[in-house]
Amino acid sequence: MLEALHDPLDPHARDWLPEDFDPAYVDVVAINAALAKLKRHRPAA
Repeated sequence: MLEALHDPLDPHARDWLPEDFDPAYVDVVAINAALAKLKRHRPAA
């Protein structure tokens, strides 16, 4: 998943980012979004 941020599908994706862009923050958001799509595992009680 993190590799996709370094090699985006859109080669110009980084062009519109603001000067104070913080890649660590975006990585966290992207990871949380991906995790939210996964089926939650609930152990048997």
